[in-house]
This record gives sequence, C-alpha cells and structure tokens, in this order.
Amino acid sequence: MSGKRNLRAIIDLLLVVGFAVILLTGIGLYMAPSGKVARETGWVWLGMDKEILEDVHTYFGFSMVLIGTLHIALNYKAMYFLLRNALNTRAGLAKIGIAMTALLAGGVVYVLG
Repeated sequence: MSGKRNLRAIIDLLLVVGFAVILLTGIGLYMAPSGKVARETGWVWLGMDKEILEDVHTYFGFSMVLIGTLHIALNYKAMYFLLRNALNTRAGLAKIGIAMTALLAGGVVYVLG
C-alpha cells in the first residue's frame, strides 16, 4: 500500500511543479512582445527568450496531460465516490451546476472574445 501512496505523492508533486512552470512561462509569454520585436531587442524573462519560453510551456503542457491522466487513473475510485455522493445531495448538485455554468460561460467568453 505504501508503494501506491508514494507513487501518488510523486505524481501530485509533479503536477504542482508542472503547474508552477506553466503558470510562470504563461505569464512571461503574455508579457512578451511580438516575435520579431522580442528577437531584435533580445527580450528575456527569467533568463529565457521568447522561443525558449514557448518550448518550455509547450513541453510542460504535454507532460501535464500525461501526468494528469495518471493522476486520474490512480485516484479514480476516490473521485467516483466523491462525485456519486455529491450527486445525491441538493447542495452537491448546486455546486456542480455552478461549476459547470462557470466553465461554460468562460468558454463562451473565450470563444467570442
């Protein structure tokens, strides 16, 4: 049992580190000037130019998909029981409805914006 617990802890740590890297590189890419301007001025952020930021952001994004899939696979039973219990109460249904509405609204704003 402790082997599975250690694997879960390692995957959780990798998710936190990956999230931090994606967050920092995303902020850098948001602040970066256009490609030509960034190249000509030698723009850097946290010691990385725009191309390196893009590469790190992309590779960590793909790795987060893989690690997130492993996380879901390892914690499937717990997530199933939590969701099942939430669906059996009015408060749980309301929370799920609010979360789904917020996600849908965010998607609509993103697509239309």
